[in-house]
Amino acid sequence: MTKISSHEIRLASRPTGMPAADNFVLAQTELELLQDQQVLVRNLYMSVGPCMRGRMNDGKSYLPPFQLGKPLDGGTVGEFIDSRPGNSSRAILSLPSLAGGNTSRLSKTPSLRRMVRIEISIIPQ
Repeated sequence: MTKISSHEIRLASRPTGMPAADNFVLAQTELELLQDQQVLVRNLYMSVGPCMRGRMNDGKSYLPPFQLGKPLDGGTVGEFIDSRPGNSSRAILSLPSLAGGNTSRLSKTPSLRRMVRIEISIIPQ
């Protein structure tokens, strides 16, 4: 079997002032095949909050700084793709902190939370 292709957003340089596109790079990477007790998740959304700006600096903070050339990480919402051992159940998962690739391979853990999709419509009265 072939490896799994993914993309990740990496910090290319430390911004001065407002971050700009040239502070980041989109890199293609290859993930190893799934091992026992691992799941494959396609990330749909990544949380971007004010704390991420502080992590772009190389200073002391309550969270460790992002490393140059390494993927950004943060809370994500992703779609379950596959697992080992196999599981045919598709689900949307909430992941507390995951590297910023569009596809991730990670160990099964209690921090994986299945989300329920709720659709609502507002009917005017």
